[in-house]
Amino acid sequence: MIVERGVCAYLWESLFENNCNSYILGEERGVLVDVGHQRHVSHVLRGMDTDGITLDQIDLIIITHSHPDHLEALPSFLDGRIKATFHRDVEDYLQGEGAVLSQMMGAPPVPTIPIEFYLQEGTLDAAGNQFEIIHTPGHSPGSICVFWPEKKVLVAGDLVFHRGVGRTDLPGGNSEQLIESIEKVRKLDVEILLPGHGGLVRGRQQVQENFRFIEENYYTFL
Repeated sequence: MIVERGVCAYLWESLFENNCNSYILGEERGVLVDVGHQRHVSHVLRGMDTDGITLDQIDLIIITHSHPDHLEALPSFLDGRIKATFHRDVEDYLQGEGAVLSQMMGAPPVPTIPIEFYLQEGTLDAAGNQFEIIHTPGHSPGSICVFWPEKKVLVAGDLVFHRGVGRTDLPGGNSEQLIESIEKVRKLDVEILLPGHGGLVRGRQQVQENFRFIEENYYTFL
């Protein structure tokens, strides 16, 4: 689904199986953010085909955090040319608590992933654009958000959703960190919020109202 020029969203809408939303940022060249479960690779590929996008146009895959429903399919997209990246803490997590979580969720162990470089907070030049990488732990160690200032688009991973927040009761979750991370991204000038699950939030006023709703209805219980 084309959200606007240079922004495509592949939303997971099944009520029966869990999987993440995937996004492509960029026009002539693109960055793919989160790839989902291995068994749902076709969901992303079909969406790309509908929008006239091929894997040849993807330069980089960014993984927002370490849970299987966001990164399990990554090896299927790496063809020797496309690079992949995530925060350094993700790799450490995958070797420890993340391996336990994958087993709990019935997901196969994540194979060794060839990472070209690790994400760190700051500006990332990719696919001819400048993105801001924001370290947002709380849902899991090494969680990041991707902000595209030119488009005022925030890919939030599982930090916040439409009227919801990422859970903190899984291994590596931390409620205090989650609130701190939400407050960090809340200050950004965002007109389109692209969450890791559920529907997107569009319009500056609607995005800020969503943050207010989250503060009023979730902070006390985290």
